[in-house]
Amino acid sequence: MNMLAFAVLSFLVGVFALVPIRARAQVNERTIVDTTWIIEAHGAHIEVFSVKQHATLLAAVKGLRSADKGFRVRVVNGEDATSCCTKGGTCRELPFWTQDATRAFSRTDRIPPGNWAFLVESPENTSQRMTVRAFMSMNEWGY
Repeated sequence: MNMLAFAVLSFLVGVFALVPIRARAQVNERTIVDTTWIIEAHGAHIEVFSVKQHATLLAAVKGLRSADKGFRVRVVNGEDATSCCTKGGTCRELPFWTQDATRAFSRTDRIPPGNWAFLVESPENTSQRMTVRAFMSMNEWGY
């Protein structure tokens, strides 16, 4: 009987010892955007956010109205956000986050610490405002 009690107690101690490790791995999970944006023809919507430590970013955009010609999604340096929307402007972007999409975009990937901006841009060959549904969430984690 004592051996069984000792085995159960050892198991419980092991389980409870792992709980703080898991809690530290998920430091901060938050929703950045969950809304509808109206983007002017040849324009962009910019959402600036900051990352304090390495994080996993989930971003999804779905075209709702006048998005037939598609849209471009980018994550750029927060300081360059407005400059990225002008020709010849300085634009430091994360290349693995730049993508043209037709009806929908969805991506989950790591993002380094810093100030960032999420851009959804209307294509140059349209004359109508575009409506999209945007969602972004981030899970910051430490090493």
